[in-house]
Amino acid sequence: FTMGSNPTFERGYEVGVEQIDLPRPIDVRGTLKVKAYGGGKPYDKIGPNGAYWKVELQGDFLTAQPFDKFGDPMPGSLVEVLDFATINGAIWFNDDIQLSGILDGEITIGVDGDVHIVDDILYAGASPGSGPGLDCDDVLGVVAAGQSQGNIIIDYTPANENDCELHGVFMALSNTIEAEDYQHYQPRGELILYGGLMAQSAIHIADYNNGGVLKSGYYRNYHYDSRVMTLPPPFFPFASNFSLATWEEVVPVVVS
Repeated sequence: FTMGSNPTFERGYEVGVEQIDLPRPIDVRGTLKVKAYGGGKPYDKIGPNGAYWKVELQGDFLTAQPFDKFGDPMPGSLVEVLDFATINGAIWFNDDIQLSGILDGEITIGVDGDVHIVDDILYAGASPGSGPGLDCDDVLGVVAAGQSQGNIIIDYTPANENDCELHGVFMALSNTIEAEDYQHYQPRGELILYGGLMAQSAIHIADYNNGGVLKSGYYRNYHYDSRVMTLPPPFFPFASNFSLATWEEVVPVVVS
């Protein structure tokens, strides 16, 4: 109320319902990770502490290259190209990733660590600012499944300083979804989302003053993607106490 919100519950609401828990990281390793190693695409541990994969979605394929903690390509590393037509839709990284790009396909990316979003993530079959229509067949799941890490972070990059648009369903199993340094600097425009956000701990994208005026971070511009009721991302993790029949109850965005 202090921020002047005026929510509407167009389909009504219930009180006293059973809590729906997010899956545990160990369960996701037993499902999504197994699928990636058995017909999908796993990216093994790079080695040095602080190393990460730079991942760019480029339509119906992605490119991935390992970088060290100083931001330089790992010595002797090459840019790996993954054609989505050659896998079952499951992808697993055993290190942190930086992620951006445009997707033409249906994939779920699991990460044993943190996911850093460095630019927009869009569907090829959607219009920026308008989101996917019912005829769009692109769908993305991103799961940060690290046991000790496991954040999804919208990095404070030049590309993200003035709006950031995300298409997909994003889940942080151990920790938070947040905008990097959301408590500092000037407002960054809107976080435009078509899909869902789910986090074990919290979702932080903005800081407000006592009058409810945005001080830093993003204004929220969230939209539910109804297509995922019947077209969830492949092998996207489900909680133990619900099934696909109740997917509709879980995917809508969670706002803190």
